[in-house]
Amino acid sequence: MGDMERATCSEDINNNLKEILFELKKQQVDITSLKQQVSLPVSSKQDHNDIKWKYEGNKQQYDFNCDVHEGIKQCMWAIEN
Repeated sequence: MGDMERATCSEDINNNLKEILFELKKQQVDITSLKQQVSLPVSSKQDHNDIKWKYEGNKQQYDFNCDVHEGIKQCMWAIEN
């Protein structure tokens, strides 16, 4: 392989690497944008420390129901967006 062929080969490799780097940077920007779009709103579950629950099971059921409701809201948000 002559000097001219090596130089051409090196240029081709450098050009390919630049293209790959450019594409990776573009994908990084796309991923960042998608992360921002997918970030879900803050949970609306409120702590009800001031409520006196008659039974501990009532509080556990309330917490469970809030978690299920929040999951459904997030799914609906994801479907709509």
